Amino acid sequence: MSRNYNPSTVEVMEAVNSGFRVETSSLVCTTTIFKQTLVDLFNVYGRIRINALFGEVTVVFSADAAKGRFTFATTLPAVIASGNISADSASVSAMAVGQRLTLQGDLVATAAVITASAGISFWPLSKFIVGTKDGTGTIQINNDGAAVSVATGEMKFVLCYTPISDGAYATAAV
Repeated sequence: MSRNYNPSTVEVMEAVNSGFRVETSSLVCTTTIFKQTLVDLFNVYGRIRINALFGEVTVVFSADAAKGRFTFATTLPAVIASGNISADSASVSAMAVGQRLTLQGDLVATAAVITASAGISFWPLSKFIVGTKDGTGTIQINNDGAAVSVATGEMKFVLCYTPISDGAYATAAV
């Protein structure tokens, strides 16, 4: 039996189960991510619960020793320096199209995980709360390894979140 649902019904089901979803554009490693430290991925307004946060490879990575670490910082109402929401991942060297760098979500000291197979990854174990009431902040990716220097590698980041303060939301920063 085939089931065809109205697209608006599918969107509501997604929001109920995963939270709201926002995606970055496909980011080139040699010019944006893994080239420098603290690249802003998502803007956060108010407090949100991170249900899932991951980057998915859209163009195969070359052999470089970059490592990804997710962080969060605020700019309003007070500046809070960038703080870890994961530890460093393993090297992103030679990641294939469809592999993901995923926030595990159980402890701040747990590394972001690179999936073993393209197209297969786990759903995070628990969730994070980031942001402050009426505040503004950013979810970032940091490279603690060697800067990517060769010409291949692109990744698109996805954030699934639930607002937990009045008017809270997130947008792509890049």
